[in-house]
Amino acid sequence: MEEQIRANCYHLLPSSTAVSASAPPQALILSLSLILNPSTSDSTLSSLLQTLTLSLHHSHLPSLSLLPTLSILSTLASHHPHLSRPIFHSIRSLSLTSPRALAASLSVLASLAESDQTLLPELSEFSETLFLTLCFKPSVSVRHWALMNAERLRIRPHLLVTVLLGFTRDPYPYLRAVALDGLVGLCKSIVVEDRELVETSCCRAVELFSDMEDCVRCAAVRAVAQWGQLLVALNHDSNRKNLSDALFLQLCSMVRDMSLKVRVEAFDALGEISMVSEEILLQTLSKKLLSVSLQGSKLTLQRLGLKEKTCSGLCSTKPFEIPASNSAGVFVHGLEDEFSEVRRSACHSLHTLSILSADFSGEALNLLVDVLNDDSMVVRLQALETLRCMALFDRLKVQEAHMHMFLSTLVDDGAVVRSAARKVLRIIRLEDVSIFKLCVDGLLENLEMYPQDEADVFSVLLSIGQHHGNFAADVIVGVSDEDTLLAYLSHCSSSTIISSGEFDYKGKELFLPVEDGSTNNPIYEKSCSADMQLQKLNVGASGSHCQKMGETRKVVKALLNYQVEDHGEVIKSVEFMLEKVKDIWQLIQVGYTGEVLQTLRRWKEELAKFPTSSSAGAFAFSLQHLRIAKLLAKLWPHFISPRKLSCGMGELGLLLGKLDRTIKEMKYRFMGLSKQDELHVLELILLNFVLRLSSIEAFSDGSTLKKLHSTLSQIESLSSELSMEPSKFVSELKKSLHEIGFSADGPFYGPLLFRKSVEIFSLKQFVFSVKLKHIKAELDVSGNDYDKPFPFIPGLPVGIRLGITLYNISRENRLWLRLAVDDDLSEFVYLDFDQFGGNSQIRKFIFDAPFYKTLKANSFTVKVCLGLECLSENVQSFKSCGGPKQELVYLCKQKEVFLSTVVKE
Repeated sequence: MEEQIRANCYHLLPSSTAVSASAPPQALILSLSLILNPSTSDSTLSSLLQTLTLSLHHSHLPSLSLLPTLSILSTLASHHPHLSRPIFHSIRSLSLTSPRALAASLSVLASLAESDQTLLPELSEFSETLFLTLCFKPSVSVRHWALMNAERLRIRPHLLVTVLLGFTRDPYPYLRAVALDGLVGLCKSIVVEDRELVETSCCRAVELFSDMEDCVRCAAVRAVAQWGQLLVALNHDSNRKNLSDALFLQLCSMVRDMSLKVRVEAFDALGEISMVSEEILLQTLSKKLLSVSLQGSKLTLQRLGLKEKTCSGLCSTKPFEIPASNSAGVFVHGLEDEFSEVRRSACHSLHTLSILSADFSGEALNLLVDVLNDDSMVVRLQALETLRCMALFDRLKVQEAHMHMFLSTLVDDGAVVRSAARKVLRIIRLEDVSIFKLCVDGLLENLEMYPQDEADVFSVLLSIGQHHGNFAADVIVGVSDEDTLLAYLSHCSSSTIISSGEFDYKGKELFLPVEDGSTNNPIYEKSCSADMQLQKLNVGASGSHCQKMGETRKVVKALLNYQVEDHGEVIKSVEFMLEKVKDIWQLIQVGYTGEVLQTLRRWKEELAKFPTSSSAGAFAFSLQHLRIAKLLAKLWPHFISPRKLSCGMGELGLLLGKLDRTIKEMKYRFMGLSKQDELHVLELILLNFVLRLSSIEAFSDGSTLKKLHSTLSQIESLSSELSMEPSKFVSELKKSLHEIGFSADGPFYGPLLFRKSVEIFSLKQFVFSVKLKHIKAELDVSGNDYDKPFPFIPGLPVGIRLGITLYNISRENRLWLRLAVDDDLSEFVYLDFDQFGGNSQIRKFIFDAPFYKTLKANSFTVKVCLGLECLSENVQSFKSCGGPKQELVYLCKQKEVFLSTVVKE
């Protein structure tokens, strides 16, 4: 077989003046198969190398045709390193005129030299000449490649600096940016002692601060930061500090740039400066121009007069003054920026600069505590990391005024934020006992709201107690004894025990006292005693936070009372949740599944507590929306990682089944949906089909593809009716379907073809509407349980009496009772609810449901549920005689009916 492939290679590779246009690709494919085959002999590889080398030197072969051959030779060298040297010399001996071919050959030669270090001297001998040749070629892409790969080509630093400085004036912005980044890389990789060269590079980068292109200004900021610090390091006299101040002020001038990326680069660069005058640092924290005077250890800030302070510039050859006002309010602007990327970068800069000055650190703390309430979790985490760094270097002097905002992070929705806050408390040095008490209260509040944090909370309590032994002793003496503390800790460690009148995380009241105030639960009595002692502890602590602590321990009960009192505010709260569901979609897409699920779980729990009212249907629809978001959050990791596409249908199949049922309930169990709402639901249905077709075991499901086409047609029709353009998700899906094609013989495609459509999907915001009505039902089986079964005779029909309540059922609806022993033994009974009276809003009646297939056994259980037939479904799922012809959406929880031949008296 090997000999046959080799013969074909010889035949197909160009060996005459008549070169076939189709021959080289076929030959290269066969060559690649020989290279990658581990059983290919050395003699065959040598013959192949000889043939490929001859093709390179063929005089009639176009220059651009060399590129695939060069790629094959590179692959040959990487898989068979002993051939690297002959391949290197073969490529080096080429006489090339095409810039692209020349760049490609240089790239292969550099790769060969990197893998075989003995080839580096030979590469350096001729690479500079070829590099300079490419730099003066008219092709922009070739010049760009040359600058990007200058370091690989071993160009001498002084020659490279000259070339890069020249390219900073290139008319093409991307070449200017690459040249500046080349200067940055060069500054990091070599030792430069020529002060004049450093100053020239730095000044050229400063000039490009005013460039019209964002990418150039970003690169200029990076270059000034690196070469400016090198310039400062080369000065060993008193001018060193002035140069560092000038560098800092020069970078400050870019923090108000119109470009988001430039502002981020500017703040990142400020964080790298290791020496700045204290008055300049303090000026960054105030928008007003200030003068600084130090009286003992007390810092006073005053308004400046008309004459503003200036610093000498970085360039001695082009002297100019940099106004100190460049630094005015730099970090105020940064921490208030509209983009979280800038706010995070500003926090990170404070992280390093706060080490330089205790006074600056103290003033910066006033800004940082406000950032702890930032909308972005990433920014809050960076602020906490900055506080932790300040504490490590003994720069964190927390006052009681700061504690309220800081302690709020201990009850943050994000577990990582709470953990970061506790890391700060582990190493913080507290000034007095009142602040110590506030920290203890904050940790206890953290424990009560998030019992899952118990281990870390107790560890932090132990840590701050060890570091502040005197404060801990002051709190304990006369306030509490050992038995009470043990009882309280036992109370906290149990997530199911809360004192009278309080609620668990699901809103259920756990313990209700009897009329005489007593209880038969000894654990409850002990926890009440501990609570009384805790109240004494709160009374003994100073500040208003302790009073707040008592209030937050009843936060769920207060929320319920608030909801009952002001229905309008409740609707606003729900609308806020629905808006945030859209916002957290980005977190789902990047894989923050745990945080998203925790947030959605809390929102679902709060939504489920709302009392029944005229807008109960809208609340139910909103709850359904959150369920779908939760299922998508669980599903998404299976589709954002290519490796998980190969998994079986186990967990994935269960989740897809739940999503299918939940979306169907959203579509069929609500009346009064607007056309926009219908379009929203149809897109969710479409997504469900796409996810099913994207899974490895479901992609051959022809019925799902038919449903997808049908749903897509409905979306197009409805979009046209609303005069709306289809979403990007729908448009991309149509393109994918066009590529796949469809025939009567079935689809021909793989699951990855739908991948792009899945990635483009975005969860839209549902608009809260009080006009929605929820279609639901209630089943009641009175007088029946495991100990009191209904009687039956084996083999004969039995009647099962059910209490049925229907809500918002119209005449167009078709209802079925499903009575099942298991999946294989089930019956359906059509429910003609018109004969039972009532109105469309509510119908309540008793119905005797017949069950014919009684088992020949002493006892068994029948599972009963009421379902709504999906009349608009195209695919018949149930083909049993007399039963529903299409799928059912169930309107209530399944009830179990116990039947027995022996009735207990």
